[in-house]
Amino acid sequence: MKRYLHALAATCLIPLLCLSCDDFFALNTDDTLTEDQNYTELAELTSGFIGVAATFHDVVDHTVIISGLMGDLMTPTTNASDDYWDIFNYEVKANNSVASPAPYYRTIIACNDFLRHALEFNAEKPGLIDENTFHSMLAEVIRYRIWCYLTLGKIYNEAVYFDFSISDKIDLKKCPVWDLDKIVEQSILMMEQGVLGIDLTLQLNWNLVIKGTTESWNLRGIHPLALEGELYLWGKQYDKALWTLMAFVASNSRYVMADIPAASRNTTWKSNINSNSSTEMVTAMPYSATYNQKNMLPYYFSNVAPNLYYLAPTGRLREMYSHSTNEDFYRRQATLGEENGQNVIAKYHAVGAPSREYNTAIPVYRVADLYLMIAEAHNKLRLFGENIDGDYREIAMCFINSGLKTYWNSSNFKQPFGNTALYSTTLQGNAGIRGRIGAGNVNWRNLLPADPTPAQTMRLIDSLIVNETALECAYEGKRWFTLLRMARYWNDPAFIADVVSQKVTGANRDAIRQRLMDASNWFIKYEHLQVMN
Repeated sequence: MKRYLHALAATCLIPLLCLSCDDFFALNTDDTLTEDQNYTELAELTSGFIGVAATFHDVVDHTVIISGLMGDLMTPTTNASDDYWDIFNYEVKANNSVASPAPYYRTIIACNDFLRHALEFNAEKPGLIDENTFHSMLAEVIRYRIWCYLTLGKIYNEAVYFDFSISDKIDLKKCPVWDLDKIVEQSILMMEQGVLGIDLTLQLNWNLVIKGTTESWNLRGIHPLALEGELYLWGKQYDKALWTLMAFVASNSRYVMADIPAASRNTTWKSNINSNSSTEMVTAMPYSATYNQKNMLPYYFSNVAPNLYYLAPTGRLREMYSHSTNEDFYRRQATLGEENGQNVIAKYHAVGAPSREYNTAIPVYRVADLYLMIAEAHNKLRLFGENIDGDYREIAMCFINSGLKTYWNSSNFKQPFGNTALYSTTLQGNAGIRGRIGAGNVNWRNLLPADPTPAQTMRLIDSLIVNETALECAYEGKRWFTLLRMARYWNDPAFIADVVSQKVTGANRDAIRQRLMDASNWFIKYEHLQVMN
C-alpha cells in the first residue's frame, strides 16, 4: 500500500548534502503512516503539518533551478550532467532526473494525506484544537497544493489532478490531466469559493502551532493574496489582480518599498531578499543550519569546495546590469560574483565562503515581486477607453521607476477607479522598485515609436517589466514565468524566443530561437504517472 511520510518533520533533519543529485529530486511516498491509521495526539497533528512544509523546501529549490535553466540567466557548467544541459536546450529526454515533477507531487501527496488524517482527527477529538487555528492550518495546506499545481502547469503545461490520499485501490490513470489554463481556472474557483468549507484566505499564526515567537515561521505559508493575485494574472483577470495585490500592499506600511540609503544599498538589498527576518519577504522558505535545514542553491552555485558548481550565470544578466541606468551597481554586486576566477551566482551565499551551512531564505513571494505584478496588471487594464488606458500605463511605469513618492501629487497622477482606498495614502512613501535602490528611471517614452498605438505601448511596457524582473528577481524563479505569461498573452512566440535565445552565441542562438518559436517547447514533456508508481 502506498503510504505517506507521516513524520515528515524528520525530512528537515535529513543530511541532504550527502545525497546525489538524483536522490535530491527523487520521489518516495513510502514511510510509516498507512491509509487506515490516523493521528492520535495533537503533537502528531502538528508534526504532520510541519512535515508538509518540510517537503516544500525541495519544491522551491527545484523551481528556481528548472525555471532558471529554461530562461536566459542561468547556464549549466562543465561539471553538470547532460540532464541539466538538456533542460537548457529544450531537449529533455525521458527519465531526466533533474526535470522530474516528483517534488511537486511529493508535496501534493503530503497535503492530501494531512487533510484526510487531520479531518478525521478533529472529528474524533472535537475541540482539542481551536477551530480557527485548525481551519487556518487546513487553508495553508490547500494553498501549498494549489501553488504546486500552478507551478506544475507553468513548467509542464499539465498535471495529474487528485485531491485524495493515494492507496493501492486508486488508479491514477483515471484521474483528470489538467493543462495550465484548467489549473488556473480551477485554482481561482478554489481561492474564491473555498475547499471543504474552508475559507482559503485564512492566514495561520504559525507560532500558535509550533509554540514559537518569531515572524520567520509565518513566512512559510503561501500568502493567500499573493497567490490569488498571481492566479488572476495567469487567468487574464487583470482588474481582480490589481484589486487583490493593491489592497494587500496598501494595507500595511511594511509592504511599502522605501529608499535604501546609498551607503548600505548593497548589503541591505541582498539581506532584504534572503533574510529570514526581512520585511520585504511575503512567503519564503527559511533555513537554519542549527536544525540541519540547508539551502541547497549555493551547493549548485558556488565553486568553492566542497560545493559542486553545476550552475552559473550567463553573460546576459551582467550585460543587462551594465546597460541599465546607473549601471545598476548595487543589485549586480549582490547577485553576481566571482570565485576562483569564474563567474558565480552569489545571491544566496557569501562569495568565497567554503561552508555549506547556508541560512539564507529563498523567496517565493516578496514585495518587489508583488509590485512587478501590480505593474503588469495596470498595463493590461482596458476598461474605460484609451485615455484612461494611458493613465494605467503611466502608473505601471511609476511602480517600476521612482514609485508613488514622486508621482502622487503630480498633475499626471490619476486613480483609474476613482477609489482612494486602492491607492492608499500608505503608498505615498513608495519609492519604486528602481527608485529605492538608486537605479534611475527607465525613460520609457523615448523607446516608443512616433504616435504609438495602445498595443505598442502595452507591449513595450511588458518588455520593460520582463527586463526589470531579471534585474530585480534573478534566480528567484520569476523571469522565465513572466516571459511565458506575456508570450501567451501576446500569442507571439517571438516575444520569448527573441529574448531567451540571447543566452547563447553563434549558431546555437538561431537553433534555440527556432525551438522556442514552437510554443510546445516552452514546457517540459514528462510522463507524470511514472513518478507516482
